[in-house]
Amino acid sequence: MANASRPSLEIEKSIWGSGAKVVAGIDEVGVGALAGPVTAAAVVLTPSDNYSWFANVNDSKKLSPARRSLLSKEISGSAIFSIGWSSSEEVD
Repeated sequence: MANASRPSLEIEKSIWGSGAKVVAGIDEVGVGALAGPVTAAAVVLTPSDNYSWFANVNDSKKLSPARRSLLSKEISGSAIFSIGWSSSEEVD
């Protein structure tokens, strides 16, 4: 099993190995619907793509602003993604 402190593609590779065509990962950030807006993102990966940038992926709080910016460009250039925002009123 991969080191828990670093992301890996082990689970995705297992899912692709079982015949899945795509795997989507999602995450959200925000202080919660009671206190403010929520932002969520989804990234869709396929087994045939080359994700050379993945070795640099980590928790965003562990990355420098420059590294986050570079990864953002690399990910958006090679993966299907979407970002959404909802106000606390919309969530309620």
